[in-house]
Amino acid sequence: MLKQKYSVLYFVLLSILAALCASLFLDDDGFRRIMSEWGPVELSGIVFYVVLIVILVGSSRDDRPFFIHTALVLTIMTARELDFQIAFTSKNFLNKTFYRHGIGHEQIGGIIAVGIIALIVLAYLRYLPAWMALLRSGKPYAFSIAAALVSIPLSILIDGAPRVLHKEMGFPMSTGTKHFFLSFEEVLEMCIPLMMLWALLQYRAENKILGPDHRN
Repeated sequence: MLKQKYSVLYFVLLSILAALCASLFLDDDGFRRIMSEWGPVELSGIVFYVVLIVILVGSSRDDRPFFIHTALVLTIMTARELDFQIAFTSKNFLNKTFYRHGIGHEQIGGIIAVGIIALIVLAYLRYLPAWMALLRSGKPYAFSIAAALVSIPLSILIDGAPRVLHKEMGFPMSTGTKHFFLSFEEVLEMCIPLMMLWALLQYRAENKILGPDHRN
């Protein structure tokens, strides 16, 4: 299965299936316990991120710059899952409304944090040409990374979908439908580090077969 180009999509199918099961079979109390903030699904995602970061740092002997840089990006994503963007400020410093009412010490701290995040993410773009070449050559781990990256904005869109569809566009929204969107978003976010871990396993499996002289 590690050699299959689109095997990472099993994680997306798992997310959809879990969302359907949660919306169909869980009552309101059970749904809130499992899918709420700091519930077992969200905490599992955080644990997966931490495990992946540790593995990347520990296995970075041959690809240290890329692995360490990836670990830094994943650390940012883990911090977001832990709500660090509101932990030390009165509001979310990633939201533009945070800066509309003047610049104080909180806003200055927010600007510095956003600058550091932007530098790390923008520096990561230097790997884009090599990654695109791996996609064109059909490397399975490149497709797994792509699926994980696409899942990040997708989960954000899914999170806001009920509000946009119901409140702004006027579409009727049943409780079951809201539960589906929320559970899909939560499970998909939990699967993002699993997709990255899957990509790492695919990468290691291919390099083990080809040997160190054929790394891409």
